[in-house]
Amino acid sequence: MAIDGNVSGLNQTTFRALQQIKDPKNMTEAEATQLKTAIAKDGIDSAEEDLIAELTRTDGKSITINAEKDAGFSPQSLQFNPVATKAQGVLNSLKPTVTEADLNKLWAKGAPGVRDIAKLFKNPANTNIITAFAMKRLAVDYAVSNPLNGYAPMIRSIRNFSDGFSQLSPEDKARGSQFIYNVVSEFDRTKAGGMIPDLLYERFKN
Repeated sequence: MAIDGNVSGLNQTTFRALQQIKDPKNMTEAEATQLKTAIAKDGIDSAEEDLIAELTRTDGKSITINAEKDAGFSPQSLQFNPVATKAQGVLNSLKPTVTEADLNKLWAKGAPGVRDIAKLFKNPANTNIITAFAMKRLAVDYAVSNPLNGYAPMIRSIRNFSDGFSQLSPEDKARGSQFIYNVVSEFDRTKAGGMIPDLLYERFKN
């Protein structure tokens, strides 16, 4: 993600929220709060991460923002300036609160650490970094999993994540289950060539 004054591929929900801002050169704290709600609505994707980074720059340079390509939605690009202090504070709250090193330390603690990871996942700002961490964990486990050992290493990691999310509220637990399904199915499709048995993760699909 380059900080270059350009944001592209922004989803409709967030782009429409930007369109509602009266003065793109001077976003208010209230408008930043509304934008934050739109960004966090369904998790923070890479384009939204880019948007947050650009809007919270301190050099004052103009930012060109383009929506994702869609046959039914093709608005003109928007021009924004980085936000002022109060609005910046609102948007900074959407940045990850954890690093990969933090996640590795928590994972090494076993069940208590995984429960802490699950709690961190409740913050939409941490979705992408925890997803990337989970994908790396699966890569490690997949390398030593096979039919002969019953895919035990992968099953153990999946169970660890599941147990961590089980301590949360019903809503967050359901979101966590879908997260497990999304991560494992994506890994199976893109990294494992479909070799991971579906029964290991289908039950987590909401």
